[in-house]
Amino acid sequence: MKRITIAKPGAGSEGNTLVDAQLPPGTTARDVLRSVGLDQNYFLAKWPAPGQAPIPFGETESLFEKVGDGEKLLAASKASMG
Repeated sequence: MKRITIAKPGAGSEGNTLVDAQLPPGTTARDVLRSVGLDQNYFLAKWPAPGQAPIPFGETESLFEKVGDGEKLLAASKASMG
């Protein structure tokens, strides 16, 4: 089991809200989004480097092997990408 932090959109002008989550083996990006109360209108990505755009994980992509313990991930609206 790994621990991760998800930065998800806050309400109104609050910016991002940080949510801690557990990541057991076999967990998909969709599972993580559901666990923090977000629906299919959002994507999950590794925290981008400064000046870089986030590259989303696939909705059914297993994250355990691709994410480090303690890593910060970004949840954002699909509409914000495009």
